[in-house]
Amino acid sequence: MDAFKIPWNDPEFSRRMLREHLSQEHDLASRRTEKIELACKWIHEVVLERKPSSILDLGCGPGLYANRLASMGHDVHGIDFSPASIEYANENRVEGARFALADVRSAELEGPYHLAMMLFGEANTFPVEEVQAIVRRAADAVDNGGALLWEVSVPDGIRSGSRPQAWRYLSQGLFCPQPHLLLDSAVWHEEQSTLLEEYLVVSDGGVERFAQCTRATALEEWDTWFADVGLPVVSRGPSFGGDGLATLLAQPKA
Repeated sequence: MDAFKIPWNDPEFSRRMLREHLSQEHDLASRRTEKIELACKWIHEVVLERKPSSILDLGCGPGLYANRLASMGHDVHGIDFSPASIEYANENRVEGARFALADVRSAELEGPYHLAMMLFGEANTFPVEEVQAIVRRAADAVDNGGALLWEVSVPDGIRSGSRPQAWRYLSQGLFCPQPHLLLDSAVWHEEQSTLLEEYLVVSDGGVERFAQCTRATALEEWDTWFADVGLPVVSRGPSFGGDGLATLLAQPKA
């Protein structure tokens, strides 16, 4: 599906996106602090059983999970594509956390880790072959007995994200820091099992188009991908934030 990808790694765009990550008014870019703290508590107590562990946080954003887990005694390596997010993560870095500005599809993952995780449905934004490769690389980065923790968007939740085209006038926004008209829509494409979100920005600087695809992958398909790398899904539950995602924990069966 042809689309102009959202420029996550553009310095100016990433600064505007960072404001959305840190906002306590919504859970669109990152969850609000209270939910992140609950998630980290669950990872620390249930997944890692309070044992000091090494963690790989793929798509770590501004380090909101990584720094909290490091403060609980874990060693955390966060990787993200956004320069502003990594800068913020490093500025607020606690002992035990480290961050790298890199693409999770090609970054040196290092390791081995006790846990590799990709949270908040981010994996659904990659094409199938790329997310399968990420799963394989993450599996290779964990040690024997290590686990993968993935939060994935469930198909019904993605389908329900469809919305009709609508124009808005904004004095400033995520896609443009100046006054502009924004036409946005989200269209479900059944054949590709994909939601295509499109944003058309009209400003004094001209017209720009941005888009993002989110694929509705059946949970059974995720099960197969994890089993293929020798780490079957051993538990499946609702997301930390009550936001319609599924939490998958994959590790060797006892």
